[in-house]
Amino acid sequence: PEAPGAEGPGQQLAALACPVLGLFGGLDANPSPEDMAKLQESAGAAGKQVEFHVYPGAKHGFSCRDSANYMAEAAEASWARTVEFLSRTLARAPLPDQQEL
Repeated sequence: PEAPGAEGPGQQLAALACPVLGLFGGLDANPSPEDMAKLQESAGAAGKQVEFHVYPGAKHGFSCRDSANYMAEAAEASWARTVEFLSRTLARAPLPDQQEL
């Protein structure tokens, strides 16, 4: 949950200019499943391209091999989704103008 008066991701949606992939543990507390659902709903209402996936039974850090919360099955599935998402979204991204670099 966002602290009172703090600017959180839900308050920055207007500035979002790229697709977003969110991979969440179903037992994660930050963001909680409720906060994730609110963010997904707000992003959709704002016309932003977001793709969220929840891994039931997974806690925060489920994809980090050094974490006590590591879950191999969820980590492997999330990695495959990440590669597919990046391939799909970056492949269609326009190249920057060389003068901008």
